[in-house]
Amino acid sequence: MIDKMLMSLTTIDINPDDGVARMSDKGEYIPLLCRCGSKWQLYWSDGDHYSIPVNEENTPTEAIQKAYDYCVEQGWIKKERE
Repeated sequence: MIDKMLMSLTTIDINPDDGVARMSDKGEYIPLLCRCGSKWQLYWSDGDHYSIPVNEENTPTEAIQKAYDYCVEQGWIKKERE
């Protein structure tokens, strides 16, 4: 299930006029999962900048879950029924 959640995270663009992040198939910002010290972070990056949210969690699964929940809250993806 966690693999599906990671694969369903969207790319985003940030509107320069209002600073609002929006889902985009051609988005410049892609989701990245990395380890920082003893924590895991999932954030969207264009290679030079990163965008909120930066989820810092104890496991990669927790970081992916938080990012997935954020995308659901934003309406970018629909939560699958379990």
